[in-house]
Amino acid sequence: MPQQTRWSPYPGPNYGQAPPMGQPIIPAAPPHVSMWTYGPSPGPQQPYPGPPVGPPTGIPGQTMGFDEDKPFEDPEVRRGFIRRTYSILLLQLVIMFGWVAVCSFVIEVKVWIRCHPFILFIFLGMYLVVIVVMCCFSYMMMYPPYNYGMISLVTIALTGSTGCISSVYAEKAVAIAIGATIVVVAVLTALAFLCKYDFTGLMGVMTVLLLLLMIFGMFTIFLVKYIPQMQLIYSCLGTVIFSVFLVMDTQSLMSGKRYSLRPDMHVFAATLLFVDVVVLFLNILNIVGSQVD
Repeated sequence: MPQQTRWSPYPGPNYGQAPPMGQPIIPAAPPHVSMWTYGPSPGPQQPYPGPPVGPPTGIPGQTMGFDEDKPFEDPEVRRGFIRRTYSILLLQLVIMFGWVAVCSFVIEVKVWIRCHPFILFIFLGMYLVVIVVMCCFSYMMMYPPYNYGMISLVTIALTGSTGCISSVYAEKAVAIAIGATIVVVAVLTALAFLCKYDFTGLMGVMTVLLLLLMIFGMFTIFLVKYIPQMQLIYSCLGTVIFSVFLVMDTQSLMSGKRYSLRPDMHVFAATLLFVDVVVLFLNILNIVGSQVD
């Protein structure tokens, strides 16, 4: 049987040649062309995946960076993760407390905010939208620049809303609340690092308590006119609950806990701590403001 010739429409030895008489046309396979390169390549290549389109694969059941198998036990990696987290958190707190001081101590800004109360609802709506996006696309908190964009929006929304709320209180109350918040955060952070008890195991219990606090807050909105003490009770409960959340989220930065954040989740960790500090400050401000006013 005569040898069959492969006729090729692609550049090569038989390019442009017709097959001999009596032999069937057997087209040659085209050369591999990568999706992200130009021209033929020597062999199959993995194309660049581009931006993430879904949650990262890894440990089954892993969500929002919590890693129960703890593959990052290197102390140097963990210390670098903690340094990055607190560097971001410090920058957020400086911006937030600076804006709170402007809204509380600069009379022109304070009066302007009080005359435009809708600004508060804009910031709160912005915060709710960002939180919904973070819940639906949690993997974005692991990849720059998406994670930095999200934390920037969270910082702007919480800073703006906290400044608007602070403008309602007296200057003395705001100053006392800022000082008290700094002291409480420092004490709770030291407790989280020094205490041997694993507070991260209370995550389920604290989630239930947070939901109960939210339900109590909705009742407070409607009943505070008839029972003014409910607002003070709500703030006291919120201070206690978010103090535990702050300790729990701080311990999640460390290894050896039931729930430990991955070292590549420093932006998400800073966001958690920032939200804890902001809510803690607002509750302390409400407690102090009710006594000073």
